Amino acid sequence: MTAAKTDCLAGSLLSPTERAAAIRAKRDAILGWFRNYPWSHVDVLVEVTGLGTRAIQSTLAKMQRDDLVRSADILIARGGTVRIWGLTHHGLHFAIPIDEPLENISVFEPSKVPVSTLEHDIAVQSVHARALRSGWTEWQTAGQAAAMLAKRGLKIPDGIALSPNGQRTAIEVERTLKSARRYEELLVSYLAGRKASLWQHVLYLSPTTEIIARVERAYRAVKKARYNGQVFEVTPAHLALFSFQSIDSFLTGGRVAA
Repeated sequence: MTAAKTDCLAGSLLSPTERAAAIRAKRDAILGWFRNYPWSHVDVLVEVTGLGTRAIQSTLAKMQRDDLVRSADILIARGGTVRIWGLTHHGLHFAIPIDEPLENISVFEPSKVPVSTLEHDIAVQSVHARALRSGWTEWQTAGQAAAMLAKRGLKIPDGIALSPNGQRTAIEVERTLKSARRYEELLVSYLAGRKASLWQHVLYLSPTTEIIARVERAYRAVKKARYNGQVFEVTPAHLALFSFQSIDSFLTGGRVAA
């Protein structure tokens, strides 16, 4: 039985009161997700809610009818379009429970969506949503952590979260590789963050085992780095801060590799 048929069958077994509560819960989950990110994608919202694609598309259409969300088709660099969704000004007020103060949440502005990183941003959100279902907690997005890290002059990871085994972890989703110089800078920044007790571990995730193997090789190729004007030797103890996994491997287990 398909996910859509399962959703439909489950809905038909509910009383009107239960059905209304289920609809409200779906909407609240979607609206709540937009407190983390200014826009999202259907595939991510499937992970957020645990519902099927058709059920999410139907829910979003009804929420758009009610002026809670809006959509836009974004032209991506390699051709084609990607449809994404975000809050309206009206929806922003419903994203925050009435007993909580208003937050500075971004409404959806399609013109401000960075096309060059759109696919990366969707991958980050997908990892975030699925990790929460695997026992990760206290997730901070890059946007939420940016001000605090910028004050310290540190690079901003894609997320910071508490792993199921209790490690505060900086998370990077790496879809394309960077320059050797960039990895040296990142290594120093992550070591400084550990020294400041901002995290205990750094987890790199990539779409394929081939890419993640090359990310790990790039870090292990850093033999010397510079911190506060001083050059130091990069040791195995420094590199022990990092672990490297494919996204599929991580999402299967949801835990930091030993």
